[in-house]
Amino acid sequence: MARKAGLRRTFNAQAGKCFYCAVDMRLDDYSGLHAPTRDHLRPRSKSGKTDEFNIVCACWKCNQEKGDMPAAVFMGIIRKRQ
Repeated sequence: MARKAGLRRTFNAQAGKCFYCAVDMRLDDYSGLHAPTRDHLRPRSKSGKTDEFNIVCACWKCNQEKGDMPAAVFMGIIRKRQ
């Protein structure tokens, strides 16, 4: 339950937009490519903490593509696509 509350807080703070690609997400979308998920800016596998400073709301697609990359690396990849 706390996890969902955290997702909702982060989602609202970002106005429902994916941190990486800025697509509009919906909290009631649980299975689509743009379903909101929690993501660690610095991955836990690279000593990232699970706290409010390291968590963003990302669409499922971006979260999957990013994997365990640091956010700065993934943002560079996204910028090259544009």
